[in-house]
Amino acid sequence: MKKAITISVITIIGLLLAVLIFLSIRSSRIVYNNDNAIGNSAGNLNNGGLFCEYNDKIYFANPYDYNKLYVMNSDCTNAMKLNDDSVASINVCGSYIYYVKNNFKQETIGTIFRGQLFGVYRCNLNGESLKALYDSLSGTIALSGNSLYYQHYSDTTPLAFHKVDIAGKKDTKISDTPYSPACVHNGTIYFSDPVGKHNILSYDTKTDKTSVLYDCNSYLADVEQQAQDLFIRLVKDLVEQEKVTEELKATDMMLWVRNMNNIRNRATEIVNAELIYTV
Repeated sequence: MKKAITISVITIIGLLLAVLIFLSIRSSRIVYNNDNAIGNSAGNLNNGGLFCEYNDKIYFANPYDYNKLYVMNSDCTNAMKLNDDSVASINVCGSYIYYVKNNFKQETIGTIFRGQLFGVYRCNLNGESLKALYDSLSGTIALSGNSLYYQHYSDTTPLAFHKVDIAGKKDTKISDTPYSPACVHNGTIYFSDPVGKHNILSYDTKTDKTSVLYDCNSYLADVEQQAQDLFIRLVKDLVEQEKVTEELKATDMMLWVRNMNNIRNRATEIVNAELIYTV
């Protein structure tokens, strides 16, 4: 009788261990994306990736809580903190959130991309199961398919163009040129060449081939600078005219965010009409 009970207990313990091992393996299994998946819009990533809308949720860096990772409904209700990381360059797709951890500084509240960006990270949509895909200094990141393309810092190459798979198992240098991977569409990344004539380049993520998409000239580079200057001036003027103040941000952060997004959109339309579409 005692022998039978002992065998039963051992069997139950063995089954429990098997179940625990199975659940552990299942929870650690990576859920992969389709080849053309992206993590955020080009407009958001070019503005620091502080917001990302996905499946009726908005994932964002909360300027009232040291840019920590939050989520809220698409109507800006029920804001909730996901974890204690200060973040930038947010990408969301499938089962995961990807971001660059920002070593936050008090003076960077409400600004874009001015902290010391430290590492590429992945977590579940609830903010848990955090994993470092690259744990050193990094810049802008963008998801394409099952790889994150990012700006990589090192002692030998201050800023290079790298990719790392979403499992964090393989990191590959693509170029020593610091391309910014902020515009992704159908498996192709578009960016301007920061050296030479500032050509518009395309990078095919399937073939790892970089090509000249448009042979620009110095005039277009000048137009780009003019557009940036005009945009900054317009945003500043509209903020003053419409009294989108620090006091408003302190009393109603969601309203301040909506007003700032509205101002940026209008400024972009003016810049496009007066400069970009006339080239």
